[in-house]
Amino acid sequence: MSNTKDILIKLKDATINQALPLNDLPVEDIKEAIKAEYSISFGENSSEYDNLTQYCNRTAATFTSISDAITFLDTMINYSASVDNISSNDIELPDNINPDDQYLTYLNLAEQYKDNNINQYYLCIENAYYHCKEASVKDNLYNTLKDIKSSPLCTVKPVSIVIISYNNMYLTQKCIESLRSNLLSDSYEIIVVDNASTDGVTSWLEMQPDIKLIKSDVNLGFPKGCNVGINASTPDNDIFLLNNDTRITPNALFWLRMGLYTHDTTGATGAVSNYTGTTQLIDVFYTSIDDYQRFGYLNNQIIDNPLEESTILCGFAMLIKRSALNKTTLLSEELSPGYFDDDDISFQLKLSGYSLYVCHNSFIYHAGSQSFSKVDTDYLLEISKKNRTFMYNKWHFDNTKNRISDKILDIIKPNSDLIRVLEINAHAGANYAHLKYICPNISYIGIEGNINYSNVDIKEAHIKYMNYLDFNYSDYNEYFDYIIFSDTSDYSDNQKNEFLNLARTSLKKNGALLWCDKNTLN
Repeated sequence: MSNTKDILIKLKDATINQALPLNDLPVEDIKEAIKAEYSISFGENSSEYDNLTQYCNRTAATFTSISDAITFLDTMINYSASVDNISSNDIELPDNINPDDQYLTYLNLAEQYKDNNINQYYLCIENAYYHCKEASVKDNLYNTLKDIKSSPLCTVKPVSIVIISYNNMYLTQKCIESLRSNLLSDSYEIIVVDNASTDGVTSWLEMQPDIKLIKSDVNLGFPKGCNVGINASTPDNDIFLLNNDTRITPNALFWLRMGLYTHDTTGATGAVSNYTGTTQLIDVFYTSIDDYQRFGYLNNQIIDNPLEESTILCGFAMLIKRSALNKTTLLSEELSPGYFDDDDISFQLKLSGYSLYVCHNSFIYHAGSQSFSKVDTDYLLEISKKNRTFMYNKWHFDNTKNRISDKILDIIKPNSDLIRVLEINAHAGANYAHLKYICPNISYIGIEGNINYSNVDIKEAHIKYMNYLDFNYSDYNEYFDYIIFSDTSDYSDNQKNEFLNLARTSLKKNGALLWCDKNTLN
């Protein structure tokens, strides 16, 4: 995905959530950025460039309506996607994503877990069995699976895949086909809750013998629909919440399950994708679904350090351990039809003492926002506002602030050197978790004034819940490489200057003070 398209998606999310005032939307800059991409990719004499220019000329420089602003951003995202369509990726994709000897990879991997994690050992043997094409070897692997499963120490559960269907028949069909093509049949069940679709997908689903279909006469929305699906699932199975506009790639669910069974305290794992507004985004764009499948095969391999702890996981592809889910109240149906329901279930899992991890070697293709794409923008804004209020009343903090300041990563690059970071307004430790992943030798102090974040924070961050003015900065003379001050728009210039006077001596001479506000950086 191009940087421009990535930025536009974030601007759209900020506009929908009313986190970005309409007057601050850089309309003319967006136009010029897309025109520059078109000039390079298509040429200024092309019909593509001419059509874009005409649209830009017809579009005002400012907006007074959020609906008009989002329509503009959607249009520019589509224009940017056209540039991506003719762009080539640097990664050479393999022609064969089902090699005959693939099972050996997982058979060898199993030996690493045989004596220290019986659950991961079982999963490796199961995946080797799935990929194996030699009948005699397959029989031996099957017997090994039975032996492992007979041990009371083996607690691996099959997966109940819960999909919410609301029209989009083609996407739903392709999603389910990808499950059948990439998963061992005995390892999962498919549960589809159809939210009163009108495009014929319900009839198609009724004819699928391997799908447990629950038909609703009304649109239940995503959270309630998921709960209906969870309640219809095999009681002990782990739950995989999967959007119907996704496609599973080779070994994606295997690695999510491996992550889930790394520790008893792991509550959920989430995949990386080409479309999401979090650290689960992977910067890749292809012109065909087949190429995404090939990329998925390439990405979903054994890598060092695949798991990144997170404060939330995106609900488009979220695998939840059943024993952890049983300690929650499931998805909050007050958030129907959707928005922030994945934040809420993430916080519930965190509140119950579980950790969440992004699995970087599990890539799942995501078309993105298909169920909401045809809904009236004003209605979406009402939903977002309602749900944001619900989340604040429930958790007593603004969940939209619990996000990684992605622009920080333009300054703090991945490295193995020791870096010392002080963060003001650390929230639940989202920035810490990502910085710890890319800079494993980080020394971090986080300060947060709202103690309610402590219910769901990253415990390893050891966040100090106190007023940032009471921190003893004089104890850290020229100590920090970076000082991050988040939520700057909540503070006056006088307050910022007061902080600067307190903290400036704590910063190394070549250090950097980063003033951050959601996903902006000054």
